[in-house]
Amino acid sequence: MDDMMKQCREHCSMATKQMDEMMKKMTDASASNDPAKMRAALDDAQKPLTEMKGQMEQCMSMMDMMQKMGGMMKK
Repeated sequence: MDDMMKQCREHCSMATKQMDEMMKKMTDASASNDPAKMRAALDDAQKPLTEMKGQMEQCMSMMDMMQKMGGMMKK
């Protein structure tokens, strides 16, 4: 169970870092007022968002499994 919590913590940390990087790219692109840079920033955001979604799905699965295990222990 400790491994699961460690993995969730690592996934959250990576997701936070990716979000910070994406937000900076989008802010910079918006400030440039250049449509090409704005499109590129949006395109660049798609891959990290897909990765984050996968990481969150893994964490949700782990939490569901832990919740079911906890319910079994109470019986």
